[in-house]
Amino acid sequence: MLRRLILGSVFAAALALAPSADAQTYRTLVSGRTGLELRDSLRLRFTPASVFTYDRARDTLFSVVDDGDRRIVSDVYAGRIIDIPIGADPTIAACNGDRDNSTSSCSNSRTINAEHAWPQSFGASQVPQRSDLHHLFPARGDVNSARNNNPYGQFPYTSASSLYLDTLTFTPASLGARIADSLAYSAFRSGVFMPRAIVRGDIARSIFYFRTIYADTATARPERVAFFEGMKATLLAWHRADPPSAAEQARSQRVAFYQGRDNPFVLDTSLVARAFFDGSGGAQTAVLAWVAREGIASEGGLATARVRVATSDGLPLAAPTGAALALATDRST
Repeated sequence: MLRRLILGSVFAAALALAPSADAQTYRTLVSGRTGLELRDSLRLRFTPASVFTYDRARDTLFSVVDDGDRRIVSDVYAGRIIDIPIGADPTIAACNGDRDNSTSSCSNSRTINAEHAWPQSFGASQVPQRSDLHHLFPARGDVNSARNNNPYGQFPYTSASSLYLDTLTFTPASLGARIADSLAYSAFRSGVFMPRAIVRGDIARSIFYFRTIYADTATARPERVAFFEGMKATLLAWHRADPPSAAEQARSQRVAFYQGRDNPFVLDTSLVARAFFDGSGGAQTAVLAWVAREGIASEGGLATARVRVATSDGLPLAAPTGAALALATDRST
């Protein structure tokens, strides 16, 4: 009970830090630096001053960070929403979304547990990494299990083995004509998980954050390096297509209230290109290569992608031409 009282008493102060609903202003951080030098500077400046124990981190995630203490918790992947009754333990209430009054398992479609965008098995199993709220999200239990430690990626929805919305799970065949509305769904196919379109930028920035702040852990083993490098260009494309919203900025500030530091990739949209792609030239080359490699079939074709993958970091993205255009067009048919 004391833990819940503490969370409630500090919420008003945390909320006061949030920008207004329509505020979307970005700043420039550590100007003039790129690559490893920039990442080192960000790590020095934005490593959390402290993090909670994992139990307290989950309570804070569900009761304050996720929805600003609106007494609901929202699943990042399928949009499942669960009420958190006043006075209830937030983690237990989220787990009890199926109303079975059991907290021994939180792995079905009506429960919500804590998702680590950077998987625990790849270096986020110990505090502080395990409890860092900048990469923790509420997630539907069975969808969290399906994502497991698979990398994020993009693929046509028609090739998915499962698609998720609210408490339901579909296949492309069962959706039929509704597949046209597939941007609302998260999807899984063997070895790859694709979040719904509205949260892809948020997810991408949480991964860039973890890779920067916990670089030693994230690069300690070859499989961890491969995990990030294999999806890095996709995450850049998502970051550009879905820039930080006012809601994401407010979430980062709520986390900062407890941990002492924001996610810098939410504050400065140029950081991804500068920190991981050596500036505008490297970023543009990476996205063009991604378009050519992956195609954009699941998001309305290449023309739509050229509009959506735009200028969120101030770096205009030219339309693919020549071989890249031909290959991307082939992949979208």
